[in-house]
Amino acid sequence: MQYPTSPIIAGYGKTVQLLRQPFITYFAQACKLVYEADSLLFLGYGFTDPHLNATFSEVRKRRRPAIVVTWGNDDPKRGPIDDALAWRQDAWSHNLLNVLPTPQTKMSKPGFCIPFSIRNHKETNECEVSNSDTHPLAIWYGGMLDACRHPEKILSYLR
Repeated sequence: MQYPTSPIIAGYGKTVQLLRQPFITYFAQACKLVYEADSLLFLGYGFTDPHLNATFSEVRKRRRPAIVVTWGNDDPKRGPIDDALAWRQDAWSHNLLNVLPTPQTKMSKPGFCIPFSIRNHKETNECEVSNSDTHPLAIWYGGMLDACRHPEKILSYLR
């Protein structure tokens, strides 16, 4: 089977593509960069790629701040409303917590111990954050464009 040569590995045949050039070099470099990183910033990542998840899980064994920028639905007109991570029981949250182990019950707003709704996080321009010292995690539910409007909020969790 022929595979296109490109810097992107996607879809069918991924495991085969990872075993040949240039993909094996790209993946090795990605692993190296993740391992050397002081913090992790996830932009729109769904935590469904087992190859990348394994890399992120391994590096997460050492204390590393991580922030996830995602879109959380808080409008019933757009479909089912997403719960904040403290209450969530879906594939995304399951995958996220497997990759970035964090006590789900310790997720709240900065300075609080109780969970808040996604709508509250979005209205106040705050991340949902872990109150665990050993598992620093922040989730921005406003999506990419909103994150670009508030870079100081995102960057404050990467230090």
